[in-house]
Amino acid sequence: MHPIRSSTARSLAITSAILLTALIAMSSTAWAAPSVLTASPTTWDYPNADIHTGGPSQTFTFTNNTPGLVTVNGVGVVGTDASAFQVNSNGCMFNILGTGGSCTVQVNFNPTSPGVQTAALEISDDSGTLDVPLSGTGITGTLSAIPNPVAFTPQPWFNGGQQQNISIQDSNDAGVVATSAVITGPDASVFSVGWGQNCGTQQYVPGTTCGMGINFNPPNGPGVFHAQLEIRSDSLSSPLIIPLAATALNGPIAVVTPSQTEFGDVAIGSAVARTVTVANHGDYPMQVQGTLLISGTPSDLSVTSDGCSGQTVTVGATCQFTVTYRPSVARQLNAAELLLTNGPGVPTPTGFSGEGVLAVNGSVTVSGRPAAGSTLTCAPVGYRTGTSFAYEWLRNGHLDG
Repeated sequence: MHPIRSSTARSLAITSAILLTALIAMSSTAWAAPSVLTASPTTWDYPNADIHTGGPSQTFTFTNNTPGLVTVNGVGVVGTDASAFQVNSNGCMFNILGTGGSCTVQVNFNPTSPGVQTAALEISDDSGTLDVPLSGTGITGTLSAIPNPVAFTPQPWFNGGQQQNISIQDSNDAGVVATSAVITGPDASVFSVGWGQNCGTQQYVPGTTCGMGINFNPPNGPGVFHAQLEIRSDSLSSPLIIPLAATALNGPIAVVTPSQTEFGDVAIGSAVARTVTVANHGDYPMQVQGTLLISGTPSDLSVTSDGCSGQTVTVGATCQFTVTYRPSVARQLNAAELLLTNGPGVPTPTGFSGEGVLAVNGSVTVSGRPAAGSTLTCAPVGYRTGTSFAYEWLRNGHLDG
């Protein structure tokens, strides 16, 4: 029975030794000893760094303030954002530091994305490990536009398209990479980028600008149109939204009163004047270039007073011109005056009609006794053929015809 007990005891002793070794190993792994080295600075927060160009560097000094030698066997950056920090100069790796001895490590902060970045510069030696906390913020610039919003000048739709210039500017603190410039919105089809498309696909250096031209091409008619230019980039304020607005007007509308002027019968050599009023019933100033007379008898009709030609008639306002008819022979008048304006379509016509007639130089002879039951005879002399006559009795006994 004794050999059995002896074997069991030896087994328990071996098992205990194995467990103790494992616990020691686990303890040394989980609780690594701190290094005897000291760091200066002990922590570092980098200034804001442009994610496009890289940021500043910082030099860290590690010193052995203990008696004896310390051998550095590892230098690196660890942590969640370790890739944003790079060891640029390493004067500590494999360095043996005596009492009071020191070495330096330079670390750059080069973020590739915006926001706060954290990590640690870790140095390990034969005495333990030392971590120096690192932090910094990656930034991008901010794009802005002048003007913003963009408003096109209201003008008649038949005047055609317009172009407005926009200046896209980056802020002074950091660069920006623009990736696209597109026009969106309910009326996007009537707006377009006329030039400067590269402003939506380029890298902006801090403080630089880029010019763009935005076109507005109205459809065949009036209306109010809205859209927006969107410039996307890696800026935290992306996208840059620039509202676009344009109004296509009806234009000036000339309304002539009267539209047809009747002179009636006018004796040859005499003159009759008529005044015509022109009103602007549109939504844009009317520029009157002049009037154009269309007549088979131009010598008989003329504009004798013109308050319209060369004038600008504002919306709701009027102007007037006077036309005089002076027939030179017995004939009919059928003419028109065309008002030449900046309105759409053909010139606005004004019609004129009348007739030149011989002057009245005839006489009438009445014979007979002016009494009830008597017959009177009327004999006109000198009137043109077709002239009508009418007669009546007056109370004072005189005949008026």
